[in-house]
Amino acid sequence: MRPIRITLGLTVLVAVLAAGWSLSRPAAAEPVPPVVTLDEGNLRFTYHVLSGTESLFDVRVDPTCLDNLAPRMPETARVLREHLERDLGVADLAVLRDPGDEHYRNLHGLGYLQ
Repeated sequence: MRPIRITLGLTVLVAVLAAGWSLSRPAAAEPVPPVVTLDEGNLRFTYHVLSGTESLFDVRVDPTCLDNLAPRMPETARVLREHLERDLGVADLAVLRDPGDEHYRNLHGLGYLQ
């Protein structure tokens, strides 16, 4: 099993299993983490659940994850996205987005999400 991490804030990483979050689609009562992250080698793929934003970082040269490589490496980002989807047991990461979530509704109401 590949390590899957949840990012809270910018730097705190918590293992999914340590947080008690299952590897399948969470039940409605379980909160979905704000960011789901997959580390593979020196690459880190992140999916921001509320906005649907995807990022790819080389943590060896960019440990603070400021330089998003996804636009320059779309194929690598696609492959890591598929690995994360497989590991989480979902067909598409978009299913993690919950329009009924209060934070989603607030950000959508403010025009931050479409």
